[in-house]
Amino acid sequence: MQIVLRCATTQRFLSFHEQQWPHGIDPVAHPWLTQLLRVPRGGVAPDDLPAAMDALLACLAYQDPADTVVRRSGLRLLLWLATGQRQGQPVSWQHR
Repeated sequence: MQIVLRCATTQRFLSFHEQQWPHGIDPVAHPWLTQLLRVPRGGVAPDDLPAAMDALLACLAYQDPADTVVRRSGLRLLLWLATGQRQGQPVSWQHR
């Protein structure tokens, strides 16, 4: 399964192995990451993007820094959220 991330007319993909690290997170502390993995379609509104980025950074701080897959996919996701915030656009996702 891939997760397609969209912002305006641009899209990016998170492959299966890049999606594995968020499965161990606390769903109460990081609800939008939990939704990203479990809900086939969804998104983060422009006003919620700063909080989503803060939550993602907090989540990444507890991951193994030597794990290149976590570091790469987490940073890709963070940059994608920052792009949405910079453009004032929501970031949405869809499972394939």
